[in-house]
Amino acid sequence: MKNVILSLFLAPLALLAACAPIRCDPVTGIVTKEGVSYRTGVPGPEWRVAKVGDNDAALFNPRTLSTIAANGACGVRGDAPLRVLLNHLLFGFSDRKVVSEEIVTLDGREALKAVMTARLDGIPRRFLVYIVKKDWCVYDLQYQAPESAFDAGLPAFETFVGGFKTK
Repeated sequence: MKNVILSLFLAPLALLAACAPIRCDPVTGIVTKEGVSYRTGVPGPEWRVAKVGDNDAALFNPRTLSTIAANGACGVRGDAPLRVLLNHLLFGFSDRKVVSEEIVTLDGREALKAVMTARLDGIPRRFLVYIVKKDWCVYDLQYQAPESAFDAGLPAFETFVGGFKTK
């Protein structure tokens, strides 16, 4: 029980640190940067703060070598089709293949949910990406893992996505 309470306390702090220097509220999970404000769920204490590119928030699970990341941008590419935005996310990856793709609802808006495989520096990875546009803003929530560990991290990523809400 003590570990559960400690985990509930530390998980929002991990999200806070993952967002630095972007402002994040450790209680509500709100991510705020210039012109953008949104919230994500907190996947759990096994996910550690990571610096992955220019992501607003990024978490890494060292056991599964998996990454969860979120980004939001307003006024940029806000009118591009969701599929074009997905292709933009995958620049730099080779051998890209779409495994599945569907339109879902996220925060009351149409969103693209896609599972893909690709290689980064020759290393195969599997991805699950949600892309949603709302009020001239684009948000992407990403999960990537080695093929062998992909299913293990899905519940944490769905928690992350399940808490997504724009402000």
